[in-house]
Amino acid sequence: MASRTLVSSLISATLLVACGGGASSAPGSAPTAPPPTPPSGTCEPGTRSLANVAIGYNVNVLFWEGLYTDQALLTAVRSLGTPMLRYPGGTESDYFHWRAGRPVEACRYSTCRTWDDRSLRQPALYQRFGGHTQGTPASLASVLGSTGGASLFVANMVTASADDMLAWLGAARAAGLDTNRIELGNEPYFAQVEGTDNNAIVFPDAAAHVRAARALAQRMRATWTGLRLAQPAFVPRIDLATGQPDPRQDQRMLTWNEGILAAGAADYADAFALHFYPALPARGAATEAAYLAELGSYAARYWRATRAASQWQLLPAGKALWITEFNVSFAQAGELAGTWMHGLYMAQFALRALEDARVELLIAHMLTGNPQWQAVVHPGRSPDVVPAVGFQSYALTAQGRALAAVAGTLAVGKCGRALAPAELSGAADPDRVASWLVTQGPVQRLVLVNADATSVRVDLAAAGWQAAKGRLLSAAALMRITDLELLVETSFDLSTPRLDVAPYSIAVLERTR
Repeated sequence: MASRTLVSSLISATLLVACGGGASSAPGSAPTAPPPTPPSGTCEPGTRSLANVAIGYNVNVLFWEGLYTDQALLTAVRSLGTPMLRYPGGTESDYFHWRAGRPVEACRYSTCRTWDDRSLRQPALYQRFGGHTQGTPASLASVLGSTGGASLFVANMVTASADDMLAWLGAARAAGLDTNRIELGNEPYFAQVEGTDNNAIVFPDAAAHVRAARALAQRMRATWTGLRLAQPAFVPRIDLATGQPDPRQDQRMLTWNEGILAAGAADYADAFALHFYPALPARGAATEAAYLAELGSYAARYWRATRAASQWQLLPAGKALWITEFNVSFAQAGELAGTWMHGLYMAQFALRALEDARVELLIAHMLTGNPQWQAVVHPGRSPDVVPAVGFQSYALTAQGRALAAVAGTLAVGKCGRALAPAELSGAADPDRVASWLVTQGPVQRLVLVNADATSVRVDLAAAGWQAAKGRLLSAAALMRITDLELLVETSFDLSTPRLDVAPYSIAVLERTR
């Protein structure tokens, strides 16, 4: 039945904690560097620890004004359980003035200068935005207090000094925020950003960024204990037609990981921060069935190609991986933005990423949207700080609903695994099915994403299941989800350990052992 209470029911899903035991990664996953071995007795063989896993959103202060007092939005963010909010966002982090809660004034209107007096060009994006006054530590504390979430800070490595960053984090701590997770800059591997070469001016090469990040890390750790710091690393965009990195990526990007590791980034970094934006294909002349078949397997195929890439395999086995931005590029397929298939992709990607036990954070880009996806967030016009008619935060569209189902299953889970092939049947292609089984004491949870055109049978008899309760979320795959009634939610009681999961749906099950 169509439900207007979907957001509240997804909040209840965050109470679901989870299950485990059994087989390892999903079929067809590519070999990669071995993940760190969990402490003895933490999880059963074939499962991974979920103790540090968090799902959340990139905040982006450029869209701050007035949006995060909206109760529907706050409710949707709460549906992620304990959401991680990345602040102050992406590219704007490099120009962020924390006292004002917005990008540096001078960088909006003219050339500006770094803290050590190097001249920078004006980023194109900031010319289109007026004043912002709510991106301060106090305003972030208010949002997190409303959602029960945690914070991930992105240090300004371009226009702020180390002294300024220490003052910022000190103010954040005074506001009651947890500042223990810090990303040391945003995408320094791009030489060209927002029509400028500012990154290349400040960081001529990877070694230059490591020198600055190391110095900031040392200052931070001399001031506070218990910090976890992440060094930005590069994950290439893969062209699935060739299995190779997109040829438009330059040598600065493709040699970034070698450069930061050679310069000693692993000495001070607890984690490496990564961003994912695969380019989903346009439909072209393909039939709907053929197009959906390709989209349904895209996350699995893309993840395998990424793990096979040399840049990924360079990442140290003993370090955590923080995926601090992920979504898809709709440059060729704008019609997919905000559709249910968009949501299914996001959920699939999150579950596939967890196959690498080093992955801890999964931060969706972004909470309220940007020009690339304005068809969802601001239909018919460029973004602005005042919501347009028809405005929908991503948290209130398909991707938010899908991520909430995943987060609700993983929340507070101790250990988990993907389902084994013997536990699944019916899919035309196993790449179109992603799952995760989680355990916490006597409570077990399962989330399964079926992006196939056929039903998938789940058989959990071997795992000891006899009965369960659950819910199913579904919609037409290419329908844009901007209204609660467009997504169908069905609750059920399962009296056997078998369930047929309908095409293009997400199932969430729970049982108590």
